[in-house]
Amino acid sequence: PLDESQAEIPIMGLPPSPMLRHLTYNKEGTRLALTHFDRYDGLQLYVVDMRHTPLQAELVPLPSRLNSTLGHPFSWAGDSLIVRVVTAKVAVRNCLQADWGPAPVRLEHCGGEKAPARTYQDLLKSKSDCESFTAYCTSTLLRVFWPSNPTSACVHTVGACLGPAAVVTAL
Repeated sequence: PLDESQAEIPIMGLPPSPMLRHLTYNKEGTRLALTHFDRYDGLQLYVVDMRHTPLQAELVPLPSRLNSTLGHPFSWAGDSLIVRVVTAKVAVRNCLQADWGPAPVRLEHCGGEKAPARTYQDLLKSKSDCESFTAYCTSTLLRVFWPSNPTSACVHTVGACLGPAAVVTAL
């Protein structure tokens, strides 16, 4: 139904001046999932059914914010999405109140010489570092799918199969 000769195809239902990321088609190319960053609501998930014109973006009603701390916050599994959402609100609040100790010293070298490549091993050096990592990276997995006569997306927790919320590094 889409005319590929058009330079731009408008998508209705997106906020004005959207800040879009993570644009990903499902395997069949019939749905497009994307995220929009809202300064008040955080990262939001929209899905566009590419089979119907005019194109309409549907805001997926998630119970919590998307978690993109460790990368892409969702992945297609057939015609469903597996989504990571933030679940550690209390832990985040606690880690923000943690005692961070003295500010680190910042050293700069401007000798014009080639610097060694950065490495990131051993970044979790204190209990506070570990608690912060856990707070920001802990996610619950959700399955988003559309029934045969879709009026809107259905959202179910995947945790019943995989266990409680955890640090999920890849989808």
